[in-house]
Amino acid sequence: MKRRYFTKKKHHIRSAIELYDYLLCFAQDVIFDRNAENTTDLCQLFIKSVERRASLSLFHPDLKKVNRFLRLALDLAVSIGDRRSEAALQLLIGQNCWMSFQFENAVKHFDLGWVIISEIEDLELRKRGLQLQGLSYWIRGELSKAIQAYESSLGELEFVTVDDFSFLTALSLTLCYSQLGMPQRGLGLSETIYNQAIKNHNWPIAAYALISTGTILLQIGQKKNSYSYFSMALELSQKEGIPMVEVIAGLGLSDIECLEGNFEKAAEYFNILWKIPKSSWYHALNISHTYEAGLLLYSKGISPVELNPVIQYLSKIAREHISPLAYGVVRRMQIKYLEEDKQPAQKLNSLIELENYVAPIGPTLELANIRIDIARRYLHTNNWEQAEIYGKKAWEFYKLIGRGAFPTDLDHLVPYENEPSGELFFDFLTEMDAALTNQQNLEQLLANIITLISRLTGAERTAIFKKNTISNTIDLVASRNLIKENVVDESFNEAMEIIRSVLDRADSQTTWHEINKNKSHTLRRAIVMPFVSGNETVGVLYQDSRFFSFETNSYRIKLLSAFASVVAIAIDRAQAYEQIDHLNRRLALDDRIPKEDKDEFRPFEEIVGSSDAMIKLQGLIRKVAPTQSTVLICGETGVGKELVARAIHRESLIKNGPFIRVNCAALPDTLIDSELFGHERGSFTGAVRAKPGRFELANNGTIFLDEVSELPLSTQGRLLRILQEKEFQRVGGTKTLHSDFRLVAATNKNLKDEIDKRRFRPDLFFRINVFQINIVPLRDRIEDIPLLAKHFLKHFCTRHKKSYPGLSEAQMEKLGRYTWPGNIRELSNVIEQAVILGESELWLPSQGIDEDLHIQDNSIMTMKDMEKVHIAKALKRTNGKIGGHNGAATILGLKRTTLIQRMKKLGITV
Repeated sequence: MKRRYFTKKKHHIRSAIELYDYLLCFAQDVIFDRNAENTTDLCQLFIKSVERRASLSLFHPDLKKVNRFLRLALDLAVSIGDRRSEAALQLLIGQNCWMSFQFENAVKHFDLGWVIISEIEDLELRKRGLQLQGLSYWIRGELSKAIQAYESSLGELEFVTVDDFSFLTALSLTLCYSQLGMPQRGLGLSETIYNQAIKNHNWPIAAYALISTGTILLQIGQKKNSYSYFSMALELSQKEGIPMVEVIAGLGLSDIECLEGNFEKAAEYFNILWKIPKSSWYHALNISHTYEAGLLLYSKGISPVELNPVIQYLSKIAREHISPLAYGVVRRMQIKYLEEDKQPAQKLNSLIELENYVAPIGPTLELANIRIDIARRYLHTNNWEQAEIYGKKAWEFYKLIGRGAFPTDLDHLVPYENEPSGELFFDFLTEMDAALTNQQNLEQLLANIITLISRLTGAERTAIFKKNTISNTIDLVASRNLIKENVVDESFNEAMEIIRSVLDRADSQTTWHEINKNKSHTLRRAIVMPFVSGNETVGVLYQDSRFFSFETNSYRIKLLSAFASVVAIAIDRAQAYEQIDHLNRRLALDDRIPKEDKDEFRPFEEIVGSSDAMIKLQGLIRKVAPTQSTVLICGETGVGKELVARAIHRESLIKNGPFIRVNCAALPDTLIDSELFGHERGSFTGAVRAKPGRFELANNGTIFLDEVSELPLSTQGRLLRILQEKEFQRVGGTKTLHSDFRLVAATNKNLKDEIDKRRFRPDLFFRINVFQINIVPLRDRIEDIPLLAKHFLKHFCTRHKKSYPGLSEAQMEKLGRYTWPGNIRELSNVIEQAVILGESELWLPSQGIDEDLHIQDNSIMTMKDMEKVHIAKALKRTNGKIGGHNGAATILGLKRTTLIQRMKKLGITV
């Protein structure tokens, strides 16, 4: 098992696959042995291993074997009632169906998985399901929705995760950008993922990113650059043993050789298809460049691979079984290479029929390619008028990605456009108005600006930078295909100097630059557009590109300058709205924070005691409070752990920020994620409005997790992430939120024992156990009892408006003889009960502190006092446990919520 883990960690795919397959075959024999007694742990081990094996299918496919394991694992998950695994397996089966070119089944399983995800509370799984929404739309042929789903998951900044699943989903969607006429965005995204993969030594993902770049470049006619990237991918995949990438790269090279007329070389590359099992060939059909080489070699009778079964399979595919886009690619290639025996008029009619079928999904690269084939057919029949009509229709799409991408044999059908047409200018103004009008949210505004301007200029990487007047730095505030790691990298120094120089100017001049011209083989063309408001440059829009040139005519300069002025005003307005909203939220903060979390007076407000243990405790508080270190407070129930936490907060540098207390033991498992991280409207039944979580409210303050050992294991995993990165997502949300908080945790249990019992994560323990404070129980510092008793007596006499009789020596001796299992909390309760019972004198229990309080016959209490004493006794018996089995609410015959309400009304705390 250790060997399997480390080989996967080092991305040695072939070795990991072999070990997974061996493990799964062994586990299968054990689990499905009728005489064996299978435990839930063994079943879950099998399920987890299947999930991990299936996630590697895109690198090293054996779809029949993986599908069998997935079905067995799904049956096991259902039988043991593991809904989380059931949902994850449905998603993986959907992925397997997609790879098998079974679109209908893929969508069905994606939907089944999403239904389960919507019913359970699992943030990581929900995130994975949301990522698949984009892929699901892509499979359906709903390209705009696919892009919208992906973009909305990013927020204002481009991000790159370390999760292979997220990488592969994003790389699949790069082809969606290309189809919609935004190849620059797809190229920039694949480059970002490639750089991150190289940094992490993740060779499979790096190879897949090279494939994505090569495919997009081939789609837009840049064959020379495409050949380079496919060659790099082929070399890397052969070196690292990644057969699926090796096959796709080889097919891409074969396609390019076919287009160049080098059919023998193309056949050599095409033979690489044998690197994967026949059952996995169908995944190659998801890549558009597969068809050109395969069908062309087949039509010439020189294919080194027997393609008859695949050809027959494609001929039987009905429109409704795959997306309109995929059907368009398949059918166009069939007409082009497999129907030579048909008359030109028949082929033309077939293409026009195909155009009508594909057109409803919107303007796409495939629709433009269909129209190019129609134009060529009309030219063959000497119908110049219709050829020109279809040529111009295709050109309307291709001009978005550059004239060089348009077929040269049809150049004479379209006029040379030196400047954008009036129609394009009108469209741009319309989109600009929609992007900037009524955008009170700065994040949404910045995202709209980036999307719109990238389409106009054809940039691969886009970012908005702003001056930070407080720290005198330049901040990256919005981006696409440019992450923070790129900005601080040495390779970005030249670009950053240009950005800094533009920010220091006060003019609105848009400038163009060439970066790395003499320092690297990669030449980037950059455009920098300042946002000027009044006499100050408030921000900069930076864009660059490797494969596309920016048009620098005077028309474009005027257009961009005008656009920059409007954007600057819109940013100022959005910032003003956000500042107003921020002030409103700060004013409403007291209403959002539960009353018990506010800094109100409590019996434990001051740390009382003169013993050596208390002097040492106060010294530790003084040392750790000014730091940002995480603190773990350990001690028995009732020793005053919250008091210590509040003291740490009051002595810290963030004492003016909020102090948020969370009693982890009092929150039900089903709601704890919502309480900690917040939730979005509609994320679960009853979520009628969005709600910020405790971590969100603790921004610039302290969050105190009392009884942290009671957190469920699933929540512990999410807690680990927020502690590491200070980032989280609300339940049901996709936006990544940030909170700058300090954590103080407390527990009355031995966390090492909890780790041994597998009830607490060891990695979380090491994360929170940075500075440990152990509070000595009251029985070990009896010299503090007189001071504490007098403190509580004075406080409760003042609260209940009783006289202050004082404590006799005999009473003090009685208090000192008791062992105090409830510690300071129990002492406080005893003193309060005595004050309530007493009239002119202080009455203490005559039969011992641990017995029921003695009430004199002539002492009459109010109903409110009697209720308070009765509830306090129940809480004492349960050691402060309110709900659940053997809780105070159960003993009193009340609902947990009813008891909590009465406790608040009576001023009872635990």
